[in-house]
Amino acid sequence: MLSSEEKNKRKEVSAISTQNYFKLKWIALLTMLIDHIGVCSAEICNNTFPNYESYITYCLLRCIGRIAFPVFCFQLVESFYFTKDKKKHLLKISGLAVVSEIPYNLLHGTVWNPEKQNVCFTLALGFACIWISHLITEKVNLVLSHGIHVNRIVKFLLQLLNVAVFAFLAFLLKTDYSFAGILMIALMNFSKKYDMNSLFLMSFVILFLLSGKTAVCCFLAFAVILHFRKQTDDTEKMSVLQKKPVRIISSLFYPLHLLLLYLCRIILF
Repeated sequence: MLSSEEKNKRKEVSAISTQNYFKLKWIALLTMLIDHIGVCSAEICNNTFPNYESYITYCLLRCIGRIAFPVFCFQLVESFYFTKDKKKHLLKISGLAVVSEIPYNLLHGTVWNPEKQNVCFTLALGFACIWISHLITEKVNLVLSHGIHVNRIVKFLLQLLNVAVFAFLAFLLKTDYSFAGILMIALMNFSKKYDMNSLFLMSFVILFLLSGKTAVCCFLAFAVILHFRKQTDDTEKMSVLQKKPVRIISSLFYPLHLLLLYLCRIILF
């Protein structure tokens, strides 16, 4: 339970209420589950669908699933600004990435696959990218406070270099969504930092242009996020989604649902 001081701080820095934050989280988790059901169905039949209806069902599942990643990115950016311990939060995401890697590989038919890493690695790199960006801004402001002029172009190039490094790391490590995911996270962060909604929209355009054909459905996530951002919820009552047992389930949902889908696959097929 957050103290009143922490709640006030969160209201100042967050673009979304606490209750809506957890609602969005479950929307992302459930749409991700739907997406992975679609992936499993395609892999079971080796991408050769028996009829047109099954192919349409697959496309529908994948389109719904495109909502998940942009929502996770949005929440990642929001969490950076209200979390008390950024190092702990980064370690938590990184730990989840490591724990989820074998279930992720098993679902795709192997125990070890250096050609593809799960999406939590992308989110961990994205969080680190935001953190370094924040530190760059702090250092530049410190220099300015001492009366030393820093050219705008230099500030821009430092931020650009930071994003480029993490985008390259995502590409090199072959994480899910690769450098497109890092670009989306970085643009969402700059959108929040400089209060520029155009950058927020651009993050979706970048993801659409650099990802597969079903990525056009990521704009559904744009609508979902805007809907919850516009809602204000000042109630002090804790929702079911905020309670500790549900929060633990949501934290472990990613590796657990991968394992569950893998077990269903080997038992049923």
